[in-house]
Amino acid sequence: MHAPYNASLAGQQAGMNTTSTHEAHSPNLVADISWEQDATEVTLEIPPILASSGQAKMPLTDMMSGPTNLDTLYYGPLRFGTPPQELTVDVDTGSADLWVPSGCAACSNKQFNKQSSSTYSESGSTFDGSGGVSAVLSTDVVTLQGLSIHNQSFGTVTRESDDFNSYPNSGLLGMAFGSIAASGKPTFFENLINEKQLAAPIFSVHLERGEENGSEICFGCVNDDKMIGKVHWIPVVSKTYWSVALERVSATPTAVIDSPGVVAAIDTGTTLIYLPRNIATELYGLIPASKPAPQYGPGKTIT
Repeated sequence: MHAPYNASLAGQQAGMNTTSTHEAHSPNLVADISWEQDATEVTLEIPPILASSGQAKMPLTDMMSGPTNLDTLYYGPLRFGTPPQELTVDVDTGSADLWVPSGCAACSNKQFNKQSSSTYSESGSTFDGSGGVSAVLSTDVVTLQGLSIHNQSFGTVTRESDDFNSYPNSGLLGMAFGSIAASGKPTFFENLINEKQLAAPIFSVHLERGEENGSEICFGCVNDDKMIGKVHWIPVVSKTYWSVALERVSATPTAVIDSPGVVAAIDTGTTLIYLPRNIATELYGLIPASKPAPQYGPGKTIT
């Protein structure tokens, strides 16, 4: 596990917009932040201040598709190499590898030109990353505004699935724990923490719905302009994905289904909500006019 200590996730919903906060905790500081569950106050640790400054807000573009403008993915700019080359990456809390195409004959999007970077190096080893890609394990400078990792490991992709050619982004920025990285290397976020470049070991994500602009990921900060109310802290149950206990689901305030033992991964890289089939069946049974939707796959239902 490359990310230090413990971890928690907090989410705040405002209408159709979502802001979530992720942080790697340190045992060095305990403060007056509490989490209320079943009328029990639980004191949680908050992260220490790592640097007097150290924040970066990456604006994200919402790729929408279909006649109803479904939110498909959120991507933003990241710079690679010396001199820096800007490419766009899908911000994905459901994976832990960073990769961009380079020397990929079948890739249609903008690629990283490794020959043009004076600081580029590669190990010669390869790995298969999220999204059905094959990548060479490489190292170079990766920069986001004033934050920069000089020896960031990432994959230079020589083959990717056909799906990626229909997307506007070049690559992917994995924001899950490095313990699940196919490359076996720390993530960009973990390296920022390890080098104490962030004001706090935290990142927050705001995702607009049905709006191309306005989404962002904030490294080392929470953007108060993107949220309402207070932050509610929810412990992460595994240092793999940003996974939390899903205790119950509901169709209406009075139609509640308990889901003991279910763990949910908070994943900015997917557009769907997945549930065990028995719980999904019970949930849709509470929704009038819901019906099977086999056109989307076995067991799928629409309302």
